[in-house]
Formats: sequence, structure tokens, C-alpha cells
Amino acid sequence: MLKVVAVSLLLVMVGLGDAIAQYRINKEMYDYHTWTAREDDPYDPSSCGKVSFLFPGLGQMTAGEYGRGAAFMGSSAGCIIISLVGIVSGFSASQEYWGSPLAYSLVGVGLAGYVAIDIWSVVDAIRVAKVNNLAWRDRNKYGFNLQIAPYIGPIQTFESTSTQAGLSFRMNF
Repeated sequence: MLKVVAVSLLLVMVGLGDAIAQYRINKEMYDYHTWTAREDDPYDPSSCGKVSFLFPGLGQMTAGEYGRGAAFMGSSAGCIIISLVGIVSGFSASQEYWGSPLAYSLVGVGLAGYVAIDIWSVVDAIRVAKVNNLAWRDRNKYGFNLQIAPYIGPIQTFESTSTQAGLSFRMNF
């Protein structure tokens, strides 16, 4: 039983580790508070949050962060395993752990961990979707801007100063 608990705790710790993802870079450049909905956004934050509530980590995967989603899934699976170990040990045939505080503690810790990871997963999925939408917009800018302005100004040469007139162009694309 201790081996199963140790493996489950290891699974939780590995799952909570920071997954290698683009979000880690994007969150330094974009503030999710500045996000506003647009039709061309590839990720819907509300859908990511709802899916992540049902299956922790799936919202992050929906928003394109597969490693981050796998970390949340692994963490929640580890918490479920810890709870199951507590339940199984509480109802074991040998009656060794029947009604023991260890069995109840494992069930409580596992369920509390699962609820905490589920809430964290929902909030994180919404933020990941917003930040990745902002990054996607920045990478996929489209449009063309041409500004034309008249120019009148002096030009100095070695011997004299003359006035020049013309047009100045500025292009952004």
C-alpha cells in the first residue's frame, strides 16, 4: 500500500511541475486582463473553462497547451488514486486498516487535492486561452496601412539653402 501511495504522490508532484509550453513565454508579453472577445479568436475561454471543469487539463489542451493539460490531468489522476487507496484500504479484507485514521486521511487528502486542482485548472484554462488568443492575434496580424503626407522643408548644400517640396510615404504591413 505504501508503494501505491508513494507512486501516487510522485504522480501528483510530477503533474504539478511546470510543463514546457509556449504559455510560459506568452504570459510575460501579454496581460490576460486586456483581452476582449473577437470573432477570429481561435480559443474560446468560456469553453476551455467548462471543459476543464469536467476533466481537469482538457481546457488547457483545447487552448493549445498540451503539456500543461497533461500536467493537470496527471495531478488529478494522482489525487483520485490517493483517494481510491484510502477507500480500498478502509474496506480491505484483512481488516488491518478498517476505520483507521490513515484510510480516512487518504480519502480526505485525495478529494481535497482533486477539488483544488479542478478549480485551479478552470481558472488556468481561461487565462491560457486569453493569453494564447492575444499571442495569436499578434502573430497573425493582417492589413496594410499607407500614410502619405506632404513635405516642405529646407535642404542645405555647401553654398546655399533651398526649399524642397514633395511627398513622404510611410507603410505598415
